[in-house]
Amino acid sequence: MIEHLRGVFSEKIIKISLQVFKNLGGAPAVILIYIPREPVTHASDDDGRARYHGEFKRYNQLLSASALIQNLLLAAHARGLGTCWMTGPKYMEREINELLDITDQELVSVIPIGFPDQSPPAPPRKEDVVRWIGF
Repeated sequence: MIEHLRGVFSEKIIKISLQVFKNLGGAPAVILIYIPREPVTHASDDDGRARYHGEFKRYNQLLSASALIQNLLLAAHARGLGTCWMTGPKYMEREINELLDITDQELVSVIPIGFPDQSPPAPPRKEDVVRWIGF
């Protein structure tokens, strides 16, 4: 996983990330979001429409889980709780599932949650990320 992080982040961010992975930021509770495991198969000549139909159920479950996570994060923030939407633990899904004896579910995200001991500033906004198209 470290090699992947090195390809994406600075050493400073990697160091912080590894510490968060190690103890989940010291959060007193962790929420794990799962969806039912859906087998997905594709023929090598599937076009976009065929791929979509082949993944339809899993795709919708992932979208629903994502909406749930966003609403959970907003509700927690409104109550003064700190959270972090973590997808990095997906790299350790097999080990997490073995620990929890989960066999028929797919891990989507891990969310540490608790009352924060600090309020870090928001990261700077990236410019020109959204492209508006007028009709």
